[in-house]
Amino acid sequence: MQHTDWLVYKQSMTLGQAPHESKTKLLEAMLKVVRTKGYSAARVEDVCAEAGVTKGSFFHHFKSKEELALAAVALWDAQTLEFFAAAPYHRAADPLDRLIAYIEFRKALLTGDLPDFTCFAGTIVQEAYRTHPE
Repeated sequence: MQHTDWLVYKQSMTLGQAPHESKTKLLEAMLKVVRTKGYSAARVEDVCAEAGVTKGSFFHHFKSKEELALAAVALWDAQTLEFFAAAPYHRAADPLDRLIAYIEFRKALLTGDLPDFTCFAGTIVQEAYRTHPE
């Protein structure tokens, strides 16, 4: 373990958090805040409040809201890939049963609260297109 890694680890332990727990909290909070409010309306303060961390912690892990957003897109991609790969509709052998199971799966996604089925990456892309269509 390098000296700086040890200092980060020691400091995080004194705050009662694992070394990367606050980073994970920030990523998850970014997903939630953007899916609820949109990217443009999401402020660093909102993300920190949702994550339960300080702005100092935010800037320890990320240089900017944009850097956090890129990391959150990567997390979203990994989570979504895993979620859809494990979806039950893949197990149906019959094509018609698989199609019906897929429709039921997608329908179930829509029964939750809006942020639960809002696409994080889609939200960012839609906002980026509105402000930078070229």
